[in-house]
Amino acid sequence: MQELPEDFSSLKIDNQFGLDDGNVVIKSLLPKIPATIFRRDLLRDFLKANGYKQPDFLVSEDFAKISAWAVKRNLFPILLKTAKNQANNQNTFLLKAFRELPAFYEEIQEHRPVLIESFFPAKARLEATFINGELVLVAQTGTARSLKYLTSWRVFPVYPPTRCLQEIRKAANLFAEIKILRNIPFRLGFAFNAEQTTPLSINLGFNRHEYFQEYGNRLVNRQSFAEPDKQLNKILFYHPPAEKVAEIDAEELLQLLKTSVRKIKIAATTVILLTSNDPTQLLEDSKKADGYFRYLCSEEIRPDNQD
Repeated sequence: MQELPEDFSSLKIDNQFGLDDGNVVIKSLLPKIPATIFRRDLLRDFLKANGYKQPDFLVSEDFAKISAWAVKRNLFPILLKTAKNQANNQNTFLLKAFRELPAFYEEIQEHRPVLIESFFPAKARLEATFINGELVLVAQTGTARSLKYLTSWRVFPVYPPTRCLQEIRKAANLFAEIKILRNIPFRLGFAFNAEQTTPLSINLGFNRHEYFQEYGNRLVNRQSFAEPDKQLNKILFYHPPAEKVAEIDAEELLQLLKTSVRKIKIAATTVILLTSNDPTQLLEDSKKADGYFRYLCSEEIRPDNQD
């Protein structure tokens, strides 16, 4: 059985512990972890049983049942996704009208069973990462303005209000046997609202860019979340059509974003890392990057980086 290295600085994206196959490694290391890690419906039931409001949902392999649920509820937007967890928002669609359901069910059905659920509103969406039982990083996330419900940006580190941090730690304690696993990132996703910080997702593994040295490596030599960091990082994700990827000009982007850009990786999912001590500068450069891709691509895939 493989063991994870003690020093996270030795980890590299796309290697055996990286973004591509990190989840496979985690599964091989932890054959006895709870099923809530791998099934979204079981996680919903577990969190609801522990007093957390959760989206209304249905899991089925039958399109007729999924369609009937959507018709009966008749309240959009709704999310259509695979019930299998650890998918990193892949195969997740945001439906704004019933007419969109058949086409997206057709696209997702090979990943059955399918989960359809109500959209859970949030003032902000947060991801909290624990290592060896300690909270080490909180990031804020945003999603793309598109039918595919993909992450468009993450900002880190962020320091939520004390009440929010207390609720994050309280929710993590529900998974105590997972939280204390040695040297394995444990991550909870939350919807932050005035009345409650609500856990909605759970993951294990190294499948976040900000865990790695080339993107800030926030997990190295970081013993506690109590260590403040003035440097703010923002990772932008763009999902251009395949035929547009070759048209992305890295030099032009470097010049456009020269005030804060630290890294650009051009691919089917293009990744841009911005770093600054000035949040206003990050927002301005995010808007510039949006403008570049808005010009290059259709409006449908433009991220919303205005939060």
